[in-house]
Amino acid sequence: MSNTLEIHKQGRPEDENPGLLANLAFGFQHVLTMYGGIIAVPLIIGEAAGLPPSELGLPRSSQ
Repeated sequence: MSNTLEIHKQGRPEDENPGLLANLAFGFQHVLTMYGGIIAVPLIIGEAAGLPPSELGLPRSSQ
C-alpha cells in the first residue's frame, strides 16, 4: 500500500510537461515520421510491382 502512495506523490512520467522546445521537437519528429510512412509505402510497393523509376512517384488514374 505504501508503494502505491509513493507513486502518486512522485507523479507519472507520462504526465510531465517537458516544455515548449521539447514539445515542438517531438511534434516535428512526429510529422517527419508520418511523412516517411506516406512516402515509403508507395515506393516499396511500386518497386515490387515492377514500375520503372520514372513512374514510382506518379499517381495513376483508373481509366
